[in-house]
Amino acid sequence: MNAPTPKARIALVAFSSLGDGLIYLMMAENLRLNGFAVTYFGNIGYQLRAWLPQFEIYPYPTAEEMDTALTGFDLVIMSPPQFLRDRMDPAMTDAMRRKWLLICQKTPDDWRFDLTEAKRATLPPETFAALQRLLDCGGSIRDREYTTESVVDITLEYLQKRMGLTQLTRTVALTPPTGLQLRRHARRIVVSPDSAWPQKKDWPPRASSSCAANCRLRATSRRSLSPRQTTSAGGRCRGTLSKHQSSTTSANWQPISTSPAR
Repeated sequence: MNAPTPKARIALVAFSSLGDGLIYLMMAENLRLNGFAVTYFGNIGYQLRAWLPQFEIYPYPTAEEMDTALTGFDLVIMSPPQFLRDRMDPAMTDAMRRKWLLICQKTPDDWRFDLTEAKRATLPPETFAALQRLLDCGGSIRDREYTTESVVDITLEYLQKRMGLTQLTRTVALTPPTGLQLRRHARRIVVSPDSAWPQKKDWPPRASSSCAANCRLRATSRRSLSPRQTTSAGGRCRGTLSKHQSSTTSANWQPISTSPAR
């Protein structure tokens, strides 16, 4: 009996922001459901790895270690994280697009590069055949004008029309880790004031405290809501928020750490 053909191995490197990190988890799930062996690289997905046993998930390698970490995959699909985009001059962009499929919702024109002939020359025929529809899908995910479509809708259209995937889902299967108790904190509301783009999108301490106070005021029973702050590992606003809280007792924040377990 012939051994089954190994699945084509895809590394999917997500952009750094929270929203994009989750969208690329959906992309990874769709690629998996269509027969590819997917490994996800990104700090957002890495914090959720205990809930996603169907994937191998790793944090970002450093810029210097990226090439080594991605060696051995049949195809790398990458929405370059911010620390790489900050370095992407024309020469680096050209080098990256010739080895990795560079994508994002909207990209510069010079990100697009057809990897078909390069992969035809280096991959086994069965692996090349499995990946062929994907190899000229670099560049912008948004390739037409959209009006009311969500980012989920736009990404699914890209996966179907550009990549040729036939089995599509809007959801990502989650497996709760053992030991969790449903509704253990029935009144808890979790608020995250920080982001992947602190200078533009982080909430200032005053806004976070105001949100917590409003949660308490809007409670619909005798038991007040219980707002809690969650910050990423090294979240920059933790210290300033604590200082502001000293004069905003109604907020009564109790931080929750989201540092990845080791």
